[in-house]
Amino acid sequence: MALPLLVVLSLPAAAEHSVFLEELTSPEVRVAIQAGKTTAIIPTGGVEQNGPHMVLGKHNFIVTFAAGEIARKLGTALVAPVLPYVPEGEVDPPTGHMRYAGTITLPPEHFAAVVEFVARSLKAHGFLDIVLLGDSGKNQAPLDHVAQKLNKEWADTNVRVHYLGDYYDYQNGTFLEWLREQGESEEDIGRHAGIT
Repeated sequence: MALPLLVVLSLPAAAEHSVFLEELTSPEVRVAIQAGKTTAIIPTGGVEQNGPHMVLGKHNFIVTFAAGEIARKLGTALVAPVLPYVPEGEVDPPTGHMRYAGTITLPPEHFAAVVEFVARSLKAHGFLDIVLLGDSGKNQAPLDHVAQKLNKEWADTNVRVHYLGDYYDYQNGTFLEWLREQGESEEDIGRHAGIT
């Protein structure tokens, strides 16, 4: 009996420094919001094939790490649990990443609905800035749509939803150029499951 009690008693001390909602208790979240942590980051990843050398949850690991770093640097943010299921293609017949074993998909409208209600939940608890951070290509349009929809609906409130499209925008070349400057080869950089 002493071990379970020890684990329970030690969690709040460890959680005191966490930026992840799922590592906090409800009272700890309430106190954090009252203390000014009014930004919530909603990370979205994906479970998809990334070639034979890369785990299916790559996007979930990357976006969770990035969201945690962003929250710590802001000092006023907490991170919602990563949403691991995102649009990855059609199921029947399989398209996109769904052609590969292990990939899990949601239709874009279902993904958008989940993101929307996570945002609504966070607003209900007192978060004022809700950040949508997607680490997979098919996440982007639904995230943008949800941000626009909720910002329009909440225009008369002090709550805003921020879609960070630049986070995943490889088209502008900034991240790729930085990798090249670090001495990475085009082969190592890759297109989908290399460094990027």
